[in-house]
Amino acid sequence: MGTLEKLLIALVVGLVVFVGQAIVKQPRHQSRAVVPSLTEETTAPVSATNDGQTAPPSSAVRAAPRNDLNNSPRSSMEPAPMRDLADIKSRLAAGQAGTYIGDILAMQDSVILRWPERRINAIRVWVSTPKNVTDWNDGFADMARSVFNEWGAAGSPLRFDFVVDSASSDIQVKWVPQFNSSHIGSATRLVDQHSWIVGAEIDIAVHDSSGRTFNPIELTGIARHEVGHALGLGHSQDRRTLMFPEETMYDISPTDLATLRLIYTLPPGPTNKP
Repeated sequence: MGTLEKLLIALVVGLVVFVGQAIVKQPRHQSRAVVPSLTEETTAPVSATNDGQTAPPSSAVRAAPRNDLNNSPRSSMEPAPMRDLADIKSRLAAGQAGTYIGDILAMQDSVILRWPERRINAIRVWVSTPKNVTDWNDGFADMARSVFNEWGAAGSPLRFDFVVDSASSDIQVKWVPQFNSSHIGSATRLVDQHSWIVGAEIDIAVHDSSGRTFNPIELTGIARHEVGHALGLGHSQDRRTLMFPEETMYDISPTDLATLRLIYTLPPGPTNKP
């Protein structure tokens, strides 16, 4: 084999080696991984408070219908209150922060409803003790009385005496097996010609509309709500308060107390006219 032939063979071998290396070094095409789109999973909100109050889990929230509160006219011998419209507006402006007084006035045609001050005689409360209501027990009556004392400790000028004779009472609390609707309680206030509350009737269901028995915590929450109505509170639009028209809270909140205290610094009657 001549020199020229050897040179040609060497060139061919070198070319083959070069092409082979180039092929080995060529990067492989990789299929792009398909990343599934992420969807936001919505979870039910959990009721929580910052002040240690008891809130029912979302599954336990039951509607307390907006018409659980009624006012019935009743004439009385209570004297007319002293009213100064400028002073009323000034007190409202100064005290409305941290309350839902605006919600109440919007639902009551701008009228304050409250009890007269009882400096001598306390409000007389009668709590029924039925024996013919299934699942009722005497502890419910004790609970209802304690609820009045809770509201009385709010700083309002209200005091309560518990009587055994319904005929001599100012407020009557009765227990019913259940309502034939989504009602879980109701309150009817007796309101006189001056917008004084002079009486109240409260009905509290022991069972919901499906026949389920309310547990003690639920029943206490219902009682607190209806007693709040009887004392002069209307509904709040704040879900964090006891007086929201659905049972989202079981305890009396600071906002509930502040609203009740403000009401009892004002005379009954309209807040937008003399």
